[in-house]
Amino acid sequence: MAVFYKDLSRIIRLDKNISKLPSPELVLKTRDFRTLGNIPNYTNWRVSVLGNSIDEISFDVPKFVDGKLNPIWFKLTDLKVVELKRYGCFEIEVTYTDNTKTVKSINGYSLERELGQLILHDFHVNDDDAKTMIITEYNKKDFDKDGNFINTVFYNPDDTDHSLLHRILKEKAPHWSIGYVTNYISIGEDKPVKDVRKFYRSFTADGTSVYDFLTQDIAEECNVVFLFDTLHRQINCYSVIDGLDKNGNVIKIAYGEDTNVYISKENLATEITLTPNVDQVKNCFRIEGGDDTITANVRTVNVSGSNYIYNFGALKDEDMPSELTEKLNSYQELLDSKAKGYENLMLELQNAYTRQSELKYTMSPADGMKDDLDAWVSKTAKEQFFDIKQKLINGKIGVEDIKIASVERVNNNIESMAQVYSDTRFTVEVVTDGGICKYDNNKKIWTGTIVVKRLTDNSMYPPSKDDYKNNTFQVAVVNDDYNLTYTQQKLKIALAESDIFNIDTDISNMTTSQMREYFKKYSLSRLYSFNSAYDTAVSLLQEAFAKATNTAEISAKVKEFLDKYTNIKIIVNECYKQRETECKEQDLLVSSLESQCSQYQKDCNMQTYLGDDLYKQLYKYIREDTYSNSNYISDNLTDAQAMDKARDLVEVAKKELEKACVCQRTISVTLNNIFALPEFEPLYDSFQLYNYIRVRTEDELLKLRILGLEISGDSLDTVTVTFADKIESITGSTEDIKSILDQAKSISTTYNSTVKQADKGSQASDYVTDLRLNGLNAAKTMIKNDNSETFTITPAGAVAKRMDDVGFYGDKQIKFLGNGIYFTKDNWQTICQAIGEFVYTDKDGNQTLDYGIIGKYVIGELIAGNQLVITAGNGNVTIDENGITLANGQCITYKQDAPVSEIKLEYMNSTSSTVAPDANDSNWSSTCPQWQAGKYIWQKVTRIDANGNKEVSIVCISGKNGQDGKKGEKGDKGDKGEQGLKGDTGLNGKDGDNANLFFLESSVETIEKKMTYKNTTSVSRCMFPSTIYFKSYVQEGNTAKPKDYSARYMFEESTDGTVWTTTLTTEATPQNYNTYNNGKGYAYVPYSVNTNYIRCTMMATGTLIKLRQTVIPIIVSDVVKSTKKQYYVSNSSSSVTGGSWTDTIPTYLGSKYLWSRTYITYESGYTYDSSAQYESDLTIRLKDMTTFQTDTENKINALKPTSVGNDYIFSPKISGGYAYFTNGKYSVEIDPNGQAASTDKNYLFCIRNGSTKIMGVDKNGNGTFTGNVDAKQLGLYQDNDKYGQFDMGVNDYNNSHYYGLGIMVNGKDSISGDSTHRRISFGVTPGHIHENIYFTKGSDGNWSSKHVFYNTCELATTSISNLTTLNGQAYDSGWKPVSSYGSGISVYSSSLLYMRRVGKMVYLKGAVTNSNSITTTETSKKTLFTIASQFRPSYPHQSIQQGSGSNRWIMEVNKNGTVTLDRYSNNTATRNTVPTGAWLVCTTSWMVE
Repeated sequence: MAVFYKDLSRIIRLDKNISKLPSPELVLKTRDFRTLGNIPNYTNWRVSVLGNSIDEISFDVPKFVDGKLNPIWFKLTDLKVVELKRYGCFEIEVTYTDNTKTVKSINGYSLERELGQLILHDFHVNDDDAKTMIITEYNKKDFDKDGNFINTVFYNPDDTDHSLLHRILKEKAPHWSIGYVTNYISIGEDKPVKDVRKFYRSFTADGTSVYDFLTQDIAEECNVVFLFDTLHRQINCYSVIDGLDKNGNVIKIAYGEDTNVYISKENLATEITLTPNVDQVKNCFRIEGGDDTITANVRTVNVSGSNYIYNFGALKDEDMPSELTEKLNSYQELLDSKAKGYENLMLELQNAYTRQSELKYTMSPADGMKDDLDAWVSKTAKEQFFDIKQKLINGKIGVEDIKIASVERVNNNIESMAQVYSDTRFTVEVVTDGGICKYDNNKKIWTGTIVVKRLTDNSMYPPSKDDYKNNTFQVAVVNDDYNLTYTQQKLKIALAESDIFNIDTDISNMTTSQMREYFKKYSLSRLYSFNSAYDTAVSLLQEAFAKATNTAEISAKVKEFLDKYTNIKIIVNECYKQRETECKEQDLLVSSLESQCSQYQKDCNMQTYLGDDLYKQLYKYIREDTYSNSNYISDNLTDAQAMDKARDLVEVAKKELEKACVCQRTISVTLNNIFALPEFEPLYDSFQLYNYIRVRTEDELLKLRILGLEISGDSLDTVTVTFADKIESITGSTEDIKSILDQAKSISTTYNSTVKQADKGSQASDYVTDLRLNGLNAAKTMIKNDNSETFTITPAGAVAKRMDDVGFYGDKQIKFLGNGIYFTKDNWQTICQAIGEFVYTDKDGNQTLDYGIIGKYVIGELIAGNQLVITAGNGNVTIDENGITLANGQCITYKQDAPVSEIKLEYMNSTSSTVAPDANDSNWSSTCPQWQAGKYIWQKVTRIDANGNKEVSIVCISGKNGQDGKKGEKGDKGDKGEQGLKGDTGLNGKDGDNANLFFLESSVETIEKKMTYKNTTSVSRCMFPSTIYFKSYVQEGNTAKPKDYSARYMFEESTDGTVWTTTLTTEATPQNYNTYNNGKGYAYVPYSVNTNYIRCTMMATGTLIKLRQTVIPIIVSDVVKSTKKQYYVSNSSSSVTGGSWTDTIPTYLGSKYLWSRTYITYESGYTYDSSAQYESDLTIRLKDMTTFQTDTENKINALKPTSVGNDYIFSPKISGGYAYFTNGKYSVEIDPNGQAASTDKNYLFCIRNGSTKIMGVDKNGNGTFTGNVDAKQLGLYQDNDKYGQFDMGVNDYNNSHYYGLGIMVNGKDSISGDSTHRRISFGVTPGHIHENIYFTKGSDGNWSSKHVFYNTCELATTSISNLTTLNGQAYDSGWKPVSSYGSGISVYSSSLLYMRRVGKMVYLKGAVTNSNSITTTETSKKTLFTIASQFRPSYPHQSIQQGSGSNRWIMEVNKNGTVTLDRYSNNTATRNTVPTGAWLVCTTSWMVE
């Protein structure tokens, strides 16, 4: 699969044919990519491209173009798709603006945005839900034949069921496909990479969109980025960082290349701005996990015992006081020394937690999976039906009382037992409708059927009601042995509902010792559930035994069951107590280890270690933030696993803090549009998203990663580039991943209320009221505040109990049964209180089973009944129909409270409305104070009884502000004021509650019309749809629902939207047209193919009163496929006749006339030709050519001599003739074959003045020129002595002045008198021997002498390398490439190595690389290249240069021109071997003395 990338050059680039930047080509499409047409004449366009986000495009489209309706106008609607040609597709939003210039403003968002509307629900990948889910037909593919879970890997095209990317698309986005996927996942640049076919992580998504899940959850967890190919709806995935291979070598897998693009102010950049982001610098993180458990475990695994970690980076060495720095360094040493011991202790604690969890919650026998997993998973509803049916037939159904048994009661029992026999993946219901189920009370036979439904796919058996009768069966109903069967039945149901029915079956044949060993394998919590279940069983059997009093035989049978389950309960209870003891011992071990960990943390507490003074100093440098990661949660984790998860979180946070502790900088670069500059075309492919480029500022060279680009049609000459944040970590590495990757227990409790007698002095309430209120309030408080309660529902009822501080349930419990509520305080050894059915002894000494309340205390406001017996000590008081009876010396004593003798009222102001003033405050006064703002008035009431006892109550009786007073009486009418200014028009009022709202609904909003309408009269052949349906509704009042309305319709059609023609009006008789055409509504078919608008008016029933109106535009949507121009040669200039149309223009007309037309082909197949146009100008020109051709042919035939006409030149025989041009005096001859009449037969070309030859060229190439040539820029001379001379510049030969450059070759120089040397001269020569600079080459071929003259004096002997000025101007060599390279050295990538000399300064720029590794020594340095003599320095020049990564090296430019490399190093050694393919920057400058 080829790598996909967002090619930025496809958006806009220079059109070489027109040397301009054209606007991008935009095409409007449907969401299934059907083309609707190109978008013409758009303006204000802007394109924004981002690497890991939604691309955006915006532009404006006018409604009218050149006075005509824009053909694409009505098709531009929301959610259509716009293709940016060759780049991508965008989902659009349309904003309509109607003003002096009607336009639609289009905002488009890259098409992957549609993935944000597809939501993943209950999507589990390798999480606990997925692994512990019940195996069904739906998910059985996630388990192997042995029942082991199969993990979903990141990407595996060979197993799409377990490929994460495939599962996402299959689940929610099947219309998208997978393109390129990286082969490896990198979890860190210092970690080995992972194969995508083996790499997996846990994910859970519920309510998360596909786009967010990909770009946030997966991208952040796996260090990848997704690029969306919107032209093909294809998802591509790339790694954003490199990693290590199995040998520890760096493997390059990160998307993007390190390019040779170099940007500075000298080439592309117009402005480079680096802005520090100081607010983002953090050196302290408080770590928080996804829940409180993980957050708490962070403190556990952090040796400092807190949620805080620190990293001060360079700040510690650059700014802190030395004392604080030294203390922090020693503190770090302490942490390092403690780390290993703490880690070992944590592992031991982790193991202890694991064992603790096993003992309390997870221990169980290894039951293994079912032998035949596939058979178990694939079990159908039908198979389950027949299994249950057979077990019901073979067994019996018991009822509580056979004499009152009814079909309803039997149905309930049948259904309960059927569920016992059913798999948990099925539900079972007895069919109760249609008289299917019957019960014969005489024969004691139930006839009926059940419906079994499989929960995984909702399949049922019997599959339908029609199948019920064919699947009925019979079951015997018994009441034998005085409810023994019924009791066993209840027992089975209770055990099944407690999920131990199968376990009970397994242990049924075990001995006592075997059962004891079996139950020892279970955890404390499971043993507790067993204990509750068997307690239920014993309760059921005890109830049955109490009622089985008819015969000794029946009692014995019930007693046998009771003894069996009592024994099991005793065994389970023993195992529970033993496991409870083990748990407590393990708790002590955990507590001891936790204490040791706490000591470690105390020793490593930063504040304690630094001391108060230095700790205060440290806080001057603290920059704190919270690092929160919601991916780290403790759901379904053991304590040990939660610690592991917290430890991972701490490591991740430390890495993030390494980045955060360094000041990040925002780099903003404004560039000239690289895609508009043809000289940068070789770099187009390199200037792409995620690639690295280098930006040179005045002070440093930055390596930056391109993340985005924005370009606007208003400023095509520049682009705005977005770069990834450059994060310089404390290790010196550069990372930019962060920039790229930026998603109830029910409680019930018993309570123990302490009943206290009222204080003797209390006068506020009586004794019984106090007891009732105190007790109930205490209960309320305990219910509200107790978080240690559990409420367990069992088949025998519900049990509520409280856990103690150690984590075990206490003896005080409540049980809710069907016949009562019972309380115990000794774990059901006895019952201390009961509400419901119990046995009691009446006043006559008889045992009675009845309902009531029994307990130590009964307190309330009213106790009513037929009799009341109160016992106290040896006596009692009886209140019954005989009155009050006292026994054993009891008596009645009347007690009266002391009367109130005085009530005293006092008042006081306070600033609080909630805190009462002190009762003894001296500011209390008998006079009520006036109300003051901000004050509250309190009242104190003191009651004093006859015995001198006082009772004081204090209440607030006034607030800050009283309520508003009553409205005063209406005042006198005032004078009439002046008229005010006219106000703005108000908003329309709301419809009244009883108003009728009318609605007109059409089946379409627009109709598409193909160009075929021009050659057809059939609407159905050119309009789509050709039928429109209309419905009418009325809403009677604001709260009512709309309902059908029998409207009358009037239809009109128009070609221009202004002039309308009525085509149809429906009849006045009321009709509910909404029911027509199978509920589609009233059907209307346009009358004419030329119609462009249809208007439907909804009118009141049976009238012409207009209620609503809608207009449906008909839009020509055909797309031009091709156009071509055709030509016709006609006999007439007024019509086409006598010829045929052709695609090529004729070259000969004769006496005929040329016509043309445009021939158009549409995608619908319709062809159209424009009206024929007479081409008058072209006809005239072609006729002139015809006349010329005819005349020429006639002259050739006549063999006339050469003649010159107004429009032509004629020669009878070009191959043997000649051309002659003259105006009478001057003439020009072209005579290749000597045909001219003149005697100069050898001249091919000749110019004459009369008979005098001015210039000519003969057959041998010799030229003749009789005049002088005066040229300011060029002179060529040949003197009588055969000495050659060439001058460039201004020459004044007669006055012996020469300016510029002169060259003399092999001869006597008349200027200098030198006859033996070749000579080159520069400068101004005002005389024969005065030259500013010259140098000569002798006959031996060597440039042996070089001189500098000023006037007539020789100043110095010099060389060309020392030239600094030329003719008074600074010498500039221009940029010259280096051509001489050392062995194995070449330019880096496609860049060149350049040199330039300006005056005395020499500049070098570029980079080279090596094909072999290089090793240097002090005496053996590597020669990289050699520079030309004019650039060589006077003294050796050394500079430090950038190498690959963090390496640096010394470059030395020597006097002999060699440039050498030495001391290649990354600061870890003096010299390192230079690896093959290294990047060696060569950028420096020096002076030539």
